[in-house]
Amino acid sequence: MDFAAIHTIDDEAVWDKAIAGPRDFPDGFTFPVFVVAEDKSRAIFVWHAPERQALQDALDRFFGNGVVNDVSQSRSCSWGRRS
Repeated sequence: MDFAAIHTIDDEAVWDKAIAGPRDFPDGFTFPVFVVAEDKSRAIFVWHAPERQALQDALDRFFGNGVVNDVSQSRSCSWGRRS
């Protein structure tokens, strides 16, 4: 399934450490695209994962207390096309 995750970055040092470190997500969790605000206040990731709660739990463990993760199921879209 596809998910959008909006990450509110409360502690830039926590964010930077997590992003620079190993990405130990379970099999089936991938993020083909993401963007980070210039001021690093927020980031938006598009994820492929088996289920929403599993992704929420994985992100909360990965980023810890310095980032608030808001995960929603989504549909991949591009101009003129929806899946």
